[in-house]
Amino acid sequence: MAIVGFDSHDAVASDPTKPSSFAIGPYNLDMPLKDIKGLKEISSDEYDIFQKKFEREKIYKAPSINFLALTWDIMLGVVEGRIYKISSGYTTKDKNQANEAAMKALTYCKSKLGEPSEQQTGLFIWNTKDGNVILQTAATSEGFAVFLFSTSRRVKEFGRIK
Repeated sequence: MAIVGFDSHDAVASDPTKPSSFAIGPYNLDMPLKDIKGLKEISSDEYDIFQKKFEREKIYKAPSINFLALTWDIMLGVVEGRIYKISSGYTTKDKNQANEAAMKALTYCKSKLGEPSEQQTGLFIWNTKDGNVILQTAATSEGFAVFLFSTSRRVKEFGRIK
């Protein structure tokens, strides 16, 4: 299953007084790729959808994880052998289950990061010391989805593909 919005919202300026983002399952921002098993780089067709934004970037599908007592699909953005983006998605055909998942994720994010820096219907953004965390809900072709993205502030240092 593809996770939409993989490239949305680059990390915002760091504020050392803010908390750091949190691990999503076993994955942390800036974690070395060599420590992770079971990754599969996306196909050339998938790269047409999830286009690279940075030089030396690779995007991987990682094994699904149990996070917040739910099964999440995971994609990892990697530059120079380190994770710069964690994209996790939970999908269901049941709107009530999606709402419950979104509330679990929102409660968790607030407990770790405090109140969002920005919010609007279906979108919550926290600026963190090491980047940002985004919680987004959406209707998809497969039903309803809850996405949790974490992006490293290191993206500002990466060479962009022109």
